[in-house]
Amino acid sequence: MRFFVLASILALFTLIGFLIRAYYRSRKRFFDDLISFCNHLSVEINFSKNTVAQIIERYSDSYSKPFHKLISNYAHLQATNADITHEALASFMWSRLKKHEASVIIDFLFELGRHGVSEETQKLENGLVRFNSFLTEATDDLTRKASIYMKLSIIFGIGVVILIW
Repeated sequence: MRFFVLASILALFTLIGFLIRAYYRSRKRFFDDLISFCNHLSVEINFSKNTVAQIIERYSDSYSKPFHKLISNYAHLQATNADITHEALASFMWSRLKKHEASVIIDFLFELGRHGVSEETQKLENGLVRFNSFLTEATDDLTRKASIYMKLSIIFGIGVVILIW
């Protein structure tokens, strides 16, 4: 029985480490999807002349769940001709984003589809620069912080097992 309790404690701390890693991995995936979405927008707007709603409908299934939910809600706002305000966009923003990241994404979505092709392309390029910096930060967090937290969690679990033993 004692061995089972000790193994369960170690498994719990290992699970905590994996959950922390999953958090950082999901943030990186979100920014990968955001950059991919911007690239799709740029190509489709410049060459196919499709609307934002058509582009979202065409590519939305290829994105992760948090990003899919974000752009689906955005497309729903557009389809219902509701006022696309910063508050409306903030209401369905992903909770794992930092405040400044969410603010930049809200501003980007607010401006999306309101300009001509050349100005829209310029805004997409500016957005890509910002989003690439977010992706770089998320990648660094995944490689450094996530692995450290995971190792610390496992080591802490081993320490607790040793203290209880």
